[in-house]
Amino acid sequence: MFKSAGSPRTQSVDDFFRGIANVKFALDRAEEALQTYAANRNPFDVPGLFFECSLAISIVTDWAYHSLVADHPAWHGYSGKQGAVRFARWVRNASVETAALAEIANTFKHYQRHERNELVTSVTLVMNLVPSEGMLGEVRLQIKETGVRETESYVADTIDLTVSYGNQKLPFTQIAARSILWWRAFDPGDGPRQRHAL
Repeated sequence: MFKSAGSPRTQSVDDFFRGIANVKFALDRAEEALQTYAANRNPFDVPGLFFECSLAISIVTDWAYHSLVADHPAWHGYSGKQGAVRFARWVRNASVETAALAEIANTFKHYQRHERNELVTSVTLVMNLVPSEGMLGEVRLQIKETGVRETESYVADTIDLTVSYGNQKLPFTQIAARSILWWRAFDPGDGPRQRHAL
């Protein structure tokens, strides 16, 4: 794919990605995005990392369909454009976490959506603050006790978004991890009747 000597090889973007990408590649990128999100301690970085992780996981459905399902005999009736739509619907029914992440990614990707997001109902930023002394990224809080005004410094020990979807409310890190595990266990040879839940 990459040449170190001679003239550079020009190829289409499609050929470039098809040369390196597959479901494992997409899942590995999703896992890296989740690790970056989980390690973050800056509340201002949360929206971008939230989007990157959601998008990385939502991409897997398309890659799985075209590289594993479309021509697989166990998925008879799942071919062509309608087959892709049927498979995406099957994935959403099989893994509510993956469905929630697809909804989040679509909400980010499209300024005005034709279909309103009804699965993911809310997100809440949750920070566990611990006292700090002059650390970068600190949050200063004014605390009034007995009429004396004091300023204490805090830093985020953990930051996560709690996502309400379906009838559940879980930290985003758990939702993303569940979806990645579900995809890693996905076996196209089992066809559409395979056990959905982990």
